[in-house]
Amino acid sequence: MLKFRLILFLLIAGCGFAIAQPLVRVSGIVYSDEKLPLSQVTVIVLGQAQSTVTDEFGVYTIYSKSKTFSIKYSLLGYQPQTIKFNERSGSRITKQVNLIPNINELEQVNITNKQNQLSNTTTINIADVSSMPLVSGNFETMLKTLPGVSTNNELSAQYSVRGGNFDENLIYINDVEINRPVLIRNGQQEGLSFINSDLVSKAKFSAGGFEAKYGDKLSSILDIRYDKPDSNQTIFSTSLLNTSLTTKKDIQKQLSFGWFTL
Repeated sequence: MLKFRLILFLLIAGCGFAIAQPLVRVSGIVYSDEKLPLSQVTVIVLGQAQSTVTDEFGVYTIYSKSKTFSIKYSLLGYQPQTIKFNERSGSRITKQVNLIPNINELEQVNITNKQNQLSNTTTINIADVSSMPLVSGNFETMLKTLPGVSTNNELSAQYSVRGGNFDENLIYINDVEINRPVLIRNGQQEGLSFINSDLVSKAKFSAGGFEAKYGDKLSSILDIRYDKPDSNQTIFSTSLLNTSLTTKKDIQKQLSFGWFTL
């Protein structure tokens, strides 16, 4: 019985001695390569639940339970640094650390298209024009599906925007303003549209807030871009409502076209 008590006492004393071993303290200041103190640097003892951050003066203090350990210093924008230590129990160590900026060189970026985010123009999908059920076959029928655009005659190419008159809509084709004759009564213009849908490569429409280069105090602007063919092409389309023939020619990089509708 006495031997059992002696063994139990030695075990308790040994455990208490192991627990009572003093911790290793590491403190110091973390600097940048310009010798400026860095705040909010994360300091971690790897493999242990010990972590801290540096204060506004770059000062830190952290403890380790073991004599052999590693401390990692990390901060966003700087290369992390890991330092190994092998010290005696209860040691008090002062360690100054310099972090190097992490400079990442970005790859080359090629800008292929530009768009003015301040513009109120809407880009029209040309592919939707051919799939729409058109009675007149006019390109302007696509505009009548946009907000603020209305018409009182589905066979006419005329439209009004936000309650404006039919003659207050500007049309540009390849940066050239198109002036169309208007009859005495609004909306009774010719049914044939000036725009050939087969030649359009890009179209933008604005119901207000467009750039000053187009004009002032007008309802809308329709900016049309015709494509530049690199070879001679002929497009023939027919239906129960209309028939059209379009010819594209490449003559010294000048665009010429002809078309008619029956």
